[in-house]
Amino acid sequence: MVESPGKLARRVLDGSEIGRCPIGAKEVGRYFRGKWGAKDEFKGLGQFACMSRSRTKCLAIPISEKEVILARKLIKNDSAPGPDGVVKTDLIKWDPSGKLLAWIFNGFMVNQKIPDILKSNRTTLIPKDKEAEALKDVTNWRPITIGPMVLRLFSAIINKRLTKACPINVRQKGFTNAPGCSENLLLVEGVRERSIKTRAPLAMVFIDLAKAFDSISHVHLRQTLVNRRVDPGIVEMINDSYCGCSTRVQTDNGYSGRIAIEIGVKQGDPLSPLLFNLAIDPLLAKLQEEGDGFDMGDEKLTVMAYADDLVLLSNSWEGMNKNMGVLEAFCNLTGLRVNTKKCHGFLVDRNKRNGIQLNQCPPWSLGGTDINMVKEGEMVKYLGIKISPLRGPYKPDVEAQILTMGLQITAANLKPTQRVEIFCSYAIPRSFYTAVNNSSNQTCLRNADSLIRRFIKDWLHLKPGTCNGILYSKQQDGGLAIPCLSKMVARCKAKRVFKLYHSNDLLVAKVARAVINPGKFGKLWRAGGGSSQSLLVVQEDLTNVESVSYRGPECWRAEEFRKWAIKNPQGFGICLYEKDKISNAWLRRVERAKWRESQFICAIQMRCNMLPTLELGNRFGPRGNIPLCRACGVTSETGSHILGSCRETKLNRMERHNRLCSLLAQEGAKKKWEVFCERRVTKRDCSWAVPDLIFVKKDTLLVVDITVRSDGSLDWLNKGRIEKETKYKKILGPLQLEFPQVLDLSAHGFVMGTRGKWLESNFLVLEKLGMSKTNRLRFAKLCSKITILKSVDVYQAFNKRGRKGNEEGRKHTPSDMNPQGRKGNEEGRKHTPSDMNPQGRKGNEEGRKHTPSDMNPQGRKGNEEGRKHTPSDMNPQGRKGNEEGRKHTPSDMNPQGRKGNEEGRKHTPSDMNPQGRKGNEEGRKHTPSDMNPQGRKGNEEGRKHTPSDMNPQGRKGNEEGRKHTPSDMNHHTWRPTVFKTFF
Repeated sequence: MVESPGKLARRVLDGSEIGRCPIGAKEVGRYFRGKWGAKDEFKGLGQFACMSRSRTKCLAIPISEKEVILARKLIKNDSAPGPDGVVKTDLIKWDPSGKLLAWIFNGFMVNQKIPDILKSNRTTLIPKDKEAEALKDVTNWRPITIGPMVLRLFSAIINKRLTKACPINVRQKGFTNAPGCSENLLLVEGVRERSIKTRAPLAMVFIDLAKAFDSISHVHLRQTLVNRRVDPGIVEMINDSYCGCSTRVQTDNGYSGRIAIEIGVKQGDPLSPLLFNLAIDPLLAKLQEEGDGFDMGDEKLTVMAYADDLVLLSNSWEGMNKNMGVLEAFCNLTGLRVNTKKCHGFLVDRNKRNGIQLNQCPPWSLGGTDINMVKEGEMVKYLGIKISPLRGPYKPDVEAQILTMGLQITAANLKPTQRVEIFCSYAIPRSFYTAVNNSSNQTCLRNADSLIRRFIKDWLHLKPGTCNGILYSKQQDGGLAIPCLSKMVARCKAKRVFKLYHSNDLLVAKVARAVINPGKFGKLWRAGGGSSQSLLVVQEDLTNVESVSYRGPECWRAEEFRKWAIKNPQGFGICLYEKDKISNAWLRRVERAKWRESQFICAIQMRCNMLPTLELGNRFGPRGNIPLCRACGVTSETGSHILGSCRETKLNRMERHNRLCSLLAQEGAKKKWEVFCERRVTKRDCSWAVPDLIFVKKDTLLVVDITVRSDGSLDWLNKGRIEKETKYKKILGPLQLEFPQVLDLSAHGFVMGTRGKWLESNFLVLEKLGMSKTNRLRFAKLCSKITILKSVDVYQAFNKRGRKGNEEGRKHTPSDMNPQGRKGNEEGRKHTPSDMNPQGRKGNEEGRKHTPSDMNPQGRKGNEEGRKHTPSDMNPQGRKGNEEGRKHTPSDMNPQGRKGNEEGRKHTPSDMNPQGRKGNEEGRKHTPSDMNPQGRKGNEEGRKHTPSDMNPQGRKGNEEGRKHTPSDMNHHTWRPTVFKTFF
């Protein structure tokens, strides 16, 4: 079974894989049964009773189909099912319009009850700690209770309505639309800076409510809704959803028994966060009204909340003691508990006489237990950020974090693509949050980016000089879309600053203007890829901040792509792939599920024109002339040459071409077309044309010829299409005579780029075949992937043939492939086949032209120096050569005594014809057909001879210039069904 990337990442980065809870199901069940079945200690709200009225008009109206569809869209496609196993797709199939679900939900509201079948839940445990020893304690596991999908959808609709009807305290930032973490962290920094500026004492206590979600009373929830004047029907329905509610806890050893939920809210239900916030709201309101907070100028800040994480603030020890008394009173009434062991506080006193003093006071206490006082040099963690009482937020070393995680991933036994995915999707995000919410400088982030690029290039076997565009560009543009911390952190910081400046919380907006330098937004904007022309203006007026919307800077990935496109030669033809989701689909992991690692790496090298060739070595090594191709020796060895024209890769290129033909033929056969593969058509001038495919169906005929061209530019691809269409339009007339029922005839060129580029004109062929839009997109992606894979095969086959070159300066010849291992001649000596002589005979002296006589088994010596050696030297009858000046030909060896041709006539093998056939006319190109025992005559003058002339079935060769393939020798009728699909 393939391990999920998430589990693999935890095992690599954390040293252990944290799965399900290893504690026994009975022990877990016993713990949660005591927790959720505990006695309700709620005594009423007393002085904390909130009498603010809700806007109930939006609560009682019937639920519409539109609300159902909108709420359903917000549920993730991979959202976990409840105990009934129903998932989101099941609801969509059963009720696509949402009409049935709307009727059911309105029935819930009218009856004010939830069916018992929807009250069964399942609970999964999430670890709070990474240490294996700590996870043996059940208290270090957080329960997430998941109900049926239908009930969760209904809860999402009620949550949206109730949020509008019951606004919560502005100091509560958890589970709201505001950037809660950023706002509360800004307030912490703002309070500290104001204390330094005004030399005012600062008291701060971080409160940890023990198991707050699991210990909130259901009566407490009901009383809060009643005090808010929520519609009674809604109150009864919410209360009924917890009556008779039960769950089973899932562990590594199976499920526990059924556990009744008598107390607490279900973490995992969309309505639970709002219910908890409403239950805590009276405490926040009381602290703001009667507490002794820290002076922020126009108002006092007494409390900050992020769900159950509370921070109390004051100007003095006495004021903080008063605030903690209010908190303790609320807990005594509601049954909530404070975990004093995890509560931390400090008091910083700044005055001219004594300077800065830390904790020159007794500790505060809750329930008779002292809380922890943060000492100098220590830090307290709040919302994931470490905070020092004197120095403020801790600045993490992002570069060191990236280096550590990169080395961990490198040391793990993983595939290259697994390393890249874990690094980009799991490792780097661990540093992202702290980098955004701390003052991480750009230099540190750029150094971290350099490390990231170095690791990824090393894993993917890319040269250090590979351009960054292939790494940073979007996947739809042909890149890997890896994170760039210096850009992404700057963009997030710019967005954070802008939203803080325009926060709906006026106190946050004021603190942002006091703490954050106005010029910082512009610097972050430009660092994130934005231009000065597009820079947003920060609104100074705080009266209408709600109407301000944020529009981010230009996409930095697009700029990286543009840099890549103009970088020669790595950007060769890459502009064709911009915003091409079809040709770049293979970059997604799900699309290349069955690819080998070597194939993916080679495809990446191919895309950025960095295939390991002699040209690449010349590019990054000493400059000079590009060496000739190791295989053919005709032209320079480049990626385009190997993939498109090298004679040694011809068979592999033909296989690539034929694979595309088979795919298109199969699609035609599925649509009931009669398919002819490489059918020979005689044109009016008696020449032949052999298109790849002919599709015939009723009165329609399509001629399609497939070609794979270099994708250096769009003009090259279009030129290939036009050439094919022009060529095969000439056979439409003869085809109409052959198929008289056909009225609509057309010729099409089907063009693919060597690196997988899909030409838009190909869609016309698929549309004429009758394929749907979905199938056209699917087939286009398949053709692109097949072309890339086959191009990879072309290169890998080439690489195997010519892996070992000769020494520098030595002319490479076929002798290097000699299985006997014989070495070539000395440098400068012309290498000939004699080096492969199995008898070990040495070649002639340097400068003498080596001829077959050196292999003479009779030991005859060659002619005198300067005399042209010919096969007559090997004449067993002792015949002498012709007179001086006469050209010696094989006719001298004629056992019948036939005389050679007249002087000047070109001698050909036909002179040796035992049937007495005469050679061709003077000037005619002789081909093997002259030796045809069936008497077939050679082709016309100038026609390119191909193996089809020797076809025992009598098939004639193709027209001049047509590329001959082995299919011309096929003596069977082609059927589309013989081709296998790719997967």
